[in-house]
Amino acid sequence: MGTASEDNGKSLYRQIAAQLTDRVRSGAFGDRLPTLQQLAEEYDVGMVTVRRAVGVLQHEGVVTATRGRGIEPTRLRRGRTHTLGMVVGGVRTPLGRRLEEGVAATCQAHGQALATECYENDLSQQGTLVRQLVEDRQVDGLVLWLVEDMAEILAYLERERTPFVLLPEPDMDHYAGCHTVGNSDSGAAADVMTHLIGRGARQIRFVCGQPPETEGYVRHRYQRYRHSMKVAGLPVAEPLVVGKDEALVAQLRQCDAVFCATDTLACTVMRVCLAAGLRVPGELLVTGYDNTPAAELIGLTTVEQHFERIGEQAVSILLDDIEGRVSAPVHRIVRSELITRASTGRPIGDLRVGPALTTDN
Repeated sequence: MGTASEDNGKSLYRQIAAQLTDRVRSGAFGDRLPTLQQLAEEYDVGMVTVRRAVGVLQHEGVVTATRGRGIEPTRLRRGRTHTLGMVVGGVRTPLGRRLEEGVAATCQAHGQALATECYENDLSQQGTLVRQLVEDRQVDGLVLWLVEDMAEILAYLERERTPFVLLPEPDMDHYAGCHTVGNSDSGAAADVMTHLIGRGARQIRFVCGQPPETEGYVRHRYQRYRHSMKVAGLPVAEPLVVGKDEALVAQLRQCDAVFCATDTLACTVMRVCLAAGLRVPGELLVTGYDNTPAAELIGLTTVEQHFERIGEQAVSILLDDIEGRVSAPVHRIVRSELITRASTGRPIGDLRVGPALTTDN
């Protein structure tokens, strides 16, 4: 059984630890705490007591102490919950499921819990869900797949000192100062066009569900379509926006290949072709984008974006930031790859074009 003096000593260093934690969280120390000697003098205690107090803060992730740098507040300036948060439009889609699988697996490998919130189609919920994860769940960091204007949300996270990573295709003109993991790799879209042109297609149309200017990823893919057509000396057509089947059939009969912005659109094109007796790939080459399960089922040439790897990289960056291993925004790209199948004339098996690499910009 411990003596009264021992109990008082334990109580004292914990009291000092609690006070130091409050001061760190309030920003009272700025970027660096006083030395152990200075803290011992301020609290009028011995070095052993102050070392134990600072040790509590280190264990809880409030500060780091390294030779040559002294005692510094961590990114969070508070104890770790070892929980990361993710806000996405939904995990029911193939890309959403792959992203969550990558994030969840990497969290588990590093002993982190994961809290996921989905705003589905209600964009007004994005900010509310972010605040719930930060204030109610006390997450250590966030993986964010947001749309629309994110400025207010990101300003809030900066005030709260909560690390975050944006994905999958943030506008780098606006968010270069944030951590990002993207797949806006022009190589994959260019590979689609090179493949179609190499198959002999000359009248190629870009197919989308709405005008390219309304969606960043659609705009990017259409730009690659335009660039490839110009380089090849072929006529650049206006995007073919999917509407009524009758109008779509008439336009499809005027081209020999289509680059669809998504697999869903490509499936629509192939359904319409089947109903109209337009042979794929005999009369029309069809490509998609996303490599959904449906694409494999119907033999669709498409692009695999490796969203599970995007999730893995996002968690890796978050943990590096939380634990003080980065001092500047990190930008990584998980390279996509073209997978050719029967819809462009390869009847058996899959052919993957290009390695799936992860790079830092």
